[in-house]
Amino acid sequence: MVVNMISSNDALIFLKTNVFVVSNFVQLMGVVFGFITTFILNFLLKNFLKTRLSNGLGQVKKAAGILLFPLLWAFIEWIIVATSQEFHWDFGFSSFAAKFITAWVLVRGLSLFIYDLGLKRVVSVFVYTFTGLSILGLLSPMAAILEGVALNIGDLHISLFSILREL
Repeated sequence: MVVNMISSNDALIFLKTNVFVVSNFVQLMGVVFGFITTFILNFLLKNFLKTRLSNGLGQVKKAAGILLFPLLWAFIEWIIVATSQEFHWDFGFSSFAAKFITAWVLVRGLSLFIYDLGLKRVVSVFVYTFTGLSILGLLSPMAAILEGVALNIGDLHISLFSILREL
């Protein structure tokens, strides 16, 4: 068996042509800009909410404290992705960041309603795995694999995919 080794020169050429390019740098700066903007807005809005919300709304304050930062950041990142799409710019890295930040919002939002730590972890792993498969473009192939693992009894078709879909 022959193993093709990648030389350091080939690796450098790959990095120069695919990774260290202007579009990736601009997208990274967009994510950093979104983070800094979110940090400032989060600080201002938390202070505003502290002064405006009455003491009777403790759960709302708690939820706002937990969800405000990731919600703002996801909103800003999706605006950056939409703007990039509108102007036909490359938006892969921005989309990647926006999808994972949205998954973070989902996990944090669900954690407000799930009190069991083990179930929180299961939900978190499921959401981040789903997000990762979606970003890598492996969601459809994974669905096909899970659909292939099935039990047929007469007209009844039970697959791993159908079980997960119903959950």
